[in-house]
Amino acid sequence: MVHRLRTEARGRGLGRLRREAGESRPRRRRRPHRAADLDGVLGGRDEGPSNRRLPGPRQHRLRAGGRRRPARHAGRGRRADGGLRGRDRAQGAQRGRRGRGPVKHPGPKALLRREAGRRRRAEEELRRSEERFRDVVDNANDIVYTHDLAGNFTSLNRAGERITGYTRAEALGLNLAQVVAPEYVDLAREMIRRKLSGDAEGSTYELEIVAKDGRRVPLEVSSRLIRRDGEAVGVQGFGRDISERRQAHADLRASEERFRALVENSADAIVLVDAQGRVLYQSRSAERIVGYSAEERRGRNALELVHPDDRAGVARKLGECRARPGEIVVAKFRGRRKDGELLYLEGTAANRLDEPAVGAIVINYRDVTQRERANEALRISEERFRLVSRATNDAVWDLDLTTGLVWWSDGAQALFGFGSSEVGHDAAWWAARVHPDDRERVLASSQAALDRSEASWSAEFRFRRADDSYARVVDRAYIMRDAGGRAVRMLGSMMDVTERRSLEEQLVQAQKMEAVGRLAGGIAHDFNNLLTAILGYGDLMLPKLHDPTLRGKMQEIRKAAERASALTRQLLAFSRKQVLVPEVVLVGGLIEELSKMLRRLIGEDIELVTLLPPAAAAVRADPGQLEQVLMNLAVNARDAMPRGGRLTIEVTLQTADEAFLKDHPDVPRGRLVVIAVTDTGVGMDAEVRKHIFEPFFTTKELGRGTGLGLATVYGIVKQSGGHVEVDTAPGRGTTFRIFLPAVEAPRPAPAPSLDEVVGGSETVLLVEDEAALRSLAQEILRDQGYKVLAAGGGPEALELARSHKAPIDLLVTDVVMPGMDGRELADRLGPIHPETRCLFMSGYTDDAVVRRGVREEGMPFLQKPFTIDALALKVREVLDQTAPAR
Repeated sequence: MVHRLRTEARGRGLGRLRREAGESRPRRRRRPHRAADLDGVLGGRDEGPSNRRLPGPRQHRLRAGGRRRPARHAGRGRRADGGLRGRDRAQGAQRGRRGRGPVKHPGPKALLRREAGRRRRAEEELRRSEERFRDVVDNANDIVYTHDLAGNFTSLNRAGERITGYTRAEALGLNLAQVVAPEYVDLAREMIRRKLSGDAEGSTYELEIVAKDGRRVPLEVSSRLIRRDGEAVGVQGFGRDISERRQAHADLRASEERFRALVENSADAIVLVDAQGRVLYQSRSAERIVGYSAEERRGRNALELVHPDDRAGVARKLGECRARPGEIVVAKFRGRRKDGELLYLEGTAANRLDEPAVGAIVINYRDVTQRERANEALRISEERFRLVSRATNDAVWDLDLTTGLVWWSDGAQALFGFGSSEVGHDAAWWAARVHPDDRERVLASSQAALDRSEASWSAEFRFRRADDSYARVVDRAYIMRDAGGRAVRMLGSMMDVTERRSLEEQLVQAQKMEAVGRLAGGIAHDFNNLLTAILGYGDLMLPKLHDPTLRGKMQEIRKAAERASALTRQLLAFSRKQVLVPEVVLVGGLIEELSKMLRRLIGEDIELVTLLPPAAAAVRADPGQLEQVLMNLAVNARDAMPRGGRLTIEVTLQTADEAFLKDHPDVPRGRLVVIAVTDTGVGMDAEVRKHIFEPFFTTKELGRGTGLGLATVYGIVKQSGGHVEVDTAPGRGTTFRIFLPAVEAPRPAPAPSLDEVVGGSETVLLVEDEAALRSLAQEILRDQGYKVLAAGGGPEALELARSHKAPIDLLVTDVVMPGMDGRELADRLGPIHPETRCLFMSGYTDDAVVRRGVREEGMPFLQKPFTIDALALKVREVLDQTAPAR
């Protein structure tokens, strides 16, 4: 019984029970209270309050002098609300509250029950305390962990799981070296070693760990040793994720670097001075401006570089800056570079002496020397402005942007035909006279120049004259600004470039024609030789073919060759390389003869109206080419009237005087024959109109047009010494006007037809380097009864001429041949056979023929490809001339 009571009564305040049991107070070593460590809280979940040893209270205390007295100690009681409270109780006799006798103590059983209750309550309180501690650790934002002295992890909180990616179970199988980044492992071990040696207790350091997914996480770590019974058994650590802090530091460093780069590379100079004006810092741009390095200027007075005449004013501005912290002070002054050059500077200063991060007066200045020199030059030039404006042909103007008023020189009246009272004096008058299609663009560009602080502006546009016609002008202006950079004045001039742009457009068009003409000329000779052979042999074969089927096929071959020949003529015509045979043509008669063909060409749903002058209107042109022009224009008009309409061809006589030439600068001077071809079709917009005379430009669907029709018209008219214009608009139809110089010469007699031509017995010397063509021409001439001497080139022809003693009546020769051309052959044949007449033929372009001196007035010429009839007629015509033709 005594043993059981002794065993159960071990705890706080049970000495009295021992004495009642007849035992003396044991002498035992006092055990210190051992608080729960983190390893137990997080690692050993099964260890609860019931397994922990609680300390007992002191049982007795010695009185002074060595006598014992009942010891008072703190115990726990329960308050009225059921909670625990502390209380003092004495070991030994106690008195009642009202002075009564000693209180009777309960028995051993009651004491054991009471002590068991107190024990349960203490253990419950400890359990709740541990749970609260565990909740705090698990819900902390920082990593809380423990590991033994070998670095093996023994616990990890939830934050550690979240940051590292390892679960608690996974972490308990890891070592410190597996989690800490390799370059930080030695640091972590060194910190443990130092803690064990006692010189790093409570220290904080930074390292990086490698998370489960490979991320590197920077941590700020603080740790302490875990001790048990005075011995270090492990390490308890706290790791704070400092990724955001490091990123913030990196962002701050980047921001500082950007600011430093901005300051160092700015065009403006930045200087920091102290309250006495001594230089503390200057940027690189300051060195570029004044020539002194930062080391040379550090500690020197900032006013040393200011021009002596401006030094007092700048010192006064610095005084104002010191007196008004935070305000911006502006100054303009002159300075001196290190090499002595005078500078014009403008800058600002702000007092930041009271700001700890700055502690200086911040000065920002820039070099405005060039601007000041330009302004000075402008002031000087303005003194000469009015004299110069009177001497120029341009319209000079001066616009005050603050009032909107404009001054115009006398050139505006002379250039555009205004009277002095008709010239407006505000910007709105100028804007209203800009062509509506150009106005938005011009106004936008001028406003952009003002907004972007540009020094000048220019634009090209159409400007309405006093007679409502439009001049093409180039307008240029200089923009003047005040000290604040605001535009206050524009000074400019308008130049009339109408004639120049017209010439440029003609040049561009001529260059396009020249390029395609070179291509056409390059193929014309060989192509025409081939076509001549095809047409000639076809004509020779037709009389011999009695089978209708074969005759039909041969006729189709001739038609194809004729179409190819027409295409070649078109290529040469629009490039103005065709060899023309000009003669005096009565335009009215030509149109009357052509009208029947035109009616068949345009169709019955289009009415053809011809308006011809009563007087004879004659021009010098190739009639075939002039017919080609009219047919091309008629076809173009037909395609523009798919639902029918009216086509009007009108011929008028007109004199191109100065007033007319002002609006039509490309028209020939003098008396003109004007052929106007007008349709009531769909018309053309401005964009299409710009390209209508370009080769191969067409708005027709694929397969309906080659793009050569109007280009051919343009080439023939230009080659005939004329000009063509077009007037059109969408929905208003189109009018083409052809201007040709009028002539008074009578029209020559018409050439005889083939039925009237007879052959002959004369001797003809035929020279042609193309064998097939030479054989064809030889056969044609022999069929006409002529005696033919054929040669493949100039030297061979001369040998035949020398050996032939009888007269040679006609030389028929190609112009362009290897070794000796046709003109040289004719010249060298003259001394041998002076009686010989000459007929030249060529498939080359006009340039090649003219360069060889063949296209002189009255010189007989036959253009390839030609037919049998054309060759026979031309040979007979030359032989019948009264005088030799050379």
